[in-house]
Amino acid sequence: MDEVKNNIYYLIALSIITFVGFYSFYVSYQISNFHPVINSSSYIDNFSSSLHPENEILIYQTGWLLLFIFVPLIYFFYRKSLEFIPKSIRSSVCGVLIRLLVTATIFLIFILLKAAQIPLLLILVSYCLYFILAGLSCYILSLKKPLILVYLQKTIDLIVGTLFIIFNFYLLKSLFSDQFEKALVGEFYKYNFVYLDRLPFSEIGIVVFVLLFFLFFGEKMNNSLQDLLTIPINRIIFTLSIILLIGFTIFLFGLPKEYLFNYVAMIGPLNDVVGGKTILVNSFSLYGLLNIYSLVPIFKIIKLSYENFVYVVGATYLLFYSVIFLIMERWFKSTATALLLLIFIIVEHYFTVEGSPLCCANRSFIRFGWWVILASWIMWQRYISISAFKLRVIEFFLIGYAVFWSFDTGLPILLSYIAYLVIQFWNYNSSVKANLIKLAVQFFGLISTIIIFFISITLFLYFSSNQFPDWLEYFVPSRSFIDGLDMIRLPIFGPYLLFMAILLTSIWYIFSEVFSKIATRKRGSKNNLSLFIFLTFYSLFSLTYYLGRSDGGNLIIIMIPFILICFWLLLRFRSYISNRYSVFSIPSLYAIFSFSTFMIIVTAIILTAGFRNLRNKFINWKYAQKPQGIEEFSGFKQTLKAINKELNDIPIGSRKIAIISSFDTEYLVRTGSVNVIDSNALTSFFHKDQIIKLGNQIIERRPKVIFAESVSSSSLVTQLMNDYVVKEYRFAENVGNLSRWERK
Repeated sequence: MDEVKNNIYYLIALSIITFVGFYSFYVSYQISNFHPVINSSSYIDNFSSSLHPENEILIYQTGWLLLFIFVPLIYFFYRKSLEFIPKSIRSSVCGVLIRLLVTATIFLIFILLKAAQIPLLLILVSYCLYFILAGLSCYILSLKKPLILVYLQKTIDLIVGTLFIIFNFYLLKSLFSDQFEKALVGEFYKYNFVYLDRLPFSEIGIVVFVLLFFLFFGEKMNNSLQDLLTIPINRIIFTLSIILLIGFTIFLFGLPKEYLFNYVAMIGPLNDVVGGKTILVNSFSLYGLLNIYSLVPIFKIIKLSYENFVYVVGATYLLFYSVIFLIMERWFKSTATALLLLIFIIVEHYFTVEGSPLCCANRSFIRFGWWVILASWIMWQRYISISAFKLRVIEFFLIGYAVFWSFDTGLPILLSYIAYLVIQFWNYNSSVKANLIKLAVQFFGLISTIIIFFISITLFLYFSSNQFPDWLEYFVPSRSFIDGLDMIRLPIFGPYLLFMAILLTSIWYIFSEVFSKIATRKRGSKNNLSLFIFLTFYSLFSLTYYLGRSDGGNLIIIMIPFILICFWLLLRFRSYISNRYSVFSIPSLYAIFSFSTFMIIVTAIILTAGFRNLRNKFINWKYAQKPQGIEEFSGFKQTLKAINKELNDIPIGSRKIAIISSFDTEYLVRTGSVNVIDSNALTSFFHKDQIIKLGNQIIERRPKVIFAESVSSSSLVTQLMNDYVVKEYRFAENVGNLSRWERK
């Protein structure tokens, strides 16, 4: 049985390698024949210049779609072909063929991406011939000289191991000479916000020593810690201490000493709803729906202000990291490992942001964190003693909430859950027909839940405003983030390739488990893959967001699920190696040791860079002086005073004022008012249709007074003023940063 399972793992790997090799030709053709067409007709002028709809997204999405179609077909072709090989030598044939094809495919991709001056058709023919010759050679050797296959496998392992050792020496030499950015970062240096250059060799050496110490003694440390934590009170105290430590770190180094306003797209609609407006009716929200409404009860109790909002964002970070720690502790069954990874995650995710992370609500749990709730549910639902029907209802509720939490982050969760349901089909201990019926019932329940959410939210928004919501305002802006909004062209070699490798490895493992169950006719699994499946597909779909934005900061946002699935795979790999150590050849162990050395060095470099960034933040926090806030900017107080004077007789909660400014949210929040027009953060508006809509509202609602920027760098503000305000209003006076206009 183990032999059959091993062969399936080999064949799935061969199928994925084959697909990647041939799909590389399509990628190369698309890149070499790509001619960008910038459609600026629907965008504001100053924004269209930075809009570059590239082809990476289509390549990525097409690739995964074709992979899930063709890999099973290629697998069945290989499985039938393997029947012509003697059973005793099948594993060796697969092992040699994998090594030959991986080597050729890596070399092929290198040639294609480097745009070598070789005709694409010639490369394709050569690769096909190599492919056929490699297969025929393995087949002939398996029949005539099977012993040669064993020696060939050892030779390839020896060569690969030697290449890794050489690369390790090159990397160390580059680090020693302070050339890390040239050795590993190169062209995509600008895509990272961490201090990657000039990393002292001594600092990396210390981190390597710590990693090796944990590698060799971590299990003993964890056993001692687990013995201590078997006492319930110790477990409670330890967990609370970790949570308090997370909170201390978040607020100590995250509280801004400077004025930042890059979360206006979150606090803007929140201020609108608190002030009585309704999202999708008379308020625009770029970053979600239910996430904004979920915050409203908090600010019904405490006053909405930038300062209070910072503490709420910090609390969501605390929740986010605490849940991730608990998930890792349970999933990896190691408290020490969970602690080490938590440090890595916080360094990578929290301390690689320029400025204060608490001033970036649009990258926090409030927008991107709902996947953690689903992951924790998948992890712990088995411990909840209620009926299966009630468990499924709660699960569907969480998915429905995610879809309307924020569409650009909820959609990957929904698609991941659908993939999770389909793959879990093979774990049910029933007939295929019964399982299909069960799957159909689950899809019906999921669709019904989303429809119920849609109707319920529609009715809630209607009764809040006496108008039906415009749902296009919820779905259309989210599309921009996955269609290439404000893209930067991806480098040929970049950090995203590492994420692609992790995804391919994860999909290989999932495919292998599924086809193993089919081949062995064994339903159910002692190895529960539920969380791994969900996180893998969430990572797969969320990577589209990075490709759509192509920015280092956005890569950092989606890294956490990749870190979790990567480490889970490493633990499985370590377990596999330790259980079969005696059957590995010396060259195989040599190759594994070389690769492990490489991974330790790269991990140490990332950690060193993160800690360097953390150290710089500590120095800045310790010595930085509070710079000038917006309240101290020239003219701001005068403008604020004029707006308050206009609103003096109106109670807070009913205040409305017409403001046309890139900083409209600053004035609205500080005066406890909302805008007469559907604007709460003009920096979030970039469609020409939005200008027309705002302009028509000025004409229809005819506010008595308008405060507007006299001189603005924003085309939106300038166009609103020229096309709508100047014709209907007369200039009254300048009040600080804004001018006051009265209706004619």
